[in-house]
Amino acid sequence: MTQSGTPRSSSATSDARTYLRFLVALTALLLCVGILLVITTAFFAGFADGAFSRQICFQRDCLKRVMYLYKAPVAIASATLVALSAVATVGGIFVALQSYVANVRATAFSNHISQLNAFLNYVSGEVAKRPRIAAQSVDSFYWYRMIFNNAGQGELEVSTDYVRLIQELAVAIGVSNELAGHPSRDRFRFVEHQQRMIVVFSAFGISMVRQPRLEFFEIEEQVLSMVTAVNFAFCPRSNLPELPNRLYL
Repeated sequence: MTQSGTPRSSSATSDARTYLRFLVALTALLLCVGILLVITTAFFAGFADGAFSRQICFQRDCLKRVMYLYKAPVAIASATLVALSAVATVGGIFVALQSYVANVRATAFSNHISQLNAFLNYVSGEVAKRPRIAAQSVDSFYWYRMIFNNAGQGELEVSTDYVRLIQELAVAIGVSNELAGHPSRDRFRFVEHQQRMIVVFSAFGISMVRQPRLEFFEIEEQVLSMVTAVNFAFCPRSNLPELPNRLYL
């Protein structure tokens, strides 16, 4: 999993370098065009006025004539410098922004990978504490994606889908509690309860199969305690509902 962060961060850095190369190329192009226009206009202006065939003169009238004669090349040179300054300023800001965005994305993805590894290790440890839960029956990565469905973008907030799933689990327990508390004990049917819990737990990525009554209740208790432990460790600031006590045992 750790290696999956490298292509994304490398791609973001490559984009920033591409923008920088484009900025350098555009600056060089503007500079070359500006110099070419200055030389061309200066040559034609001097040629048309016959300035190249005259003697060198540093008198005030001569200097005024030269300034007037080469007014267009000077204006082009000035405009070129302004354009280069604008491109360098705007381009520099844009490249800096791209570098910042690339760094933010790389950091967010790194945080995602770090938390994912911590989650996988934590769930593995919790499963090891509970002998009635088989390690292969728990899809930890699926569970993580259910809790943090936008983790790849750096958002590590508990998803509304997971809050809804915990609510569904609480409702499933509540339904069985209500049926078990009915005067007629026939209202609570273990087979229906078992199917209800199997369906809800599958949404967590936890596979359960039909078992005899006592064995299923033992497995169910350990799964519920694991869900509670994970919620406490990774969802401390979320508004997850508390799971009710089981009254149907």
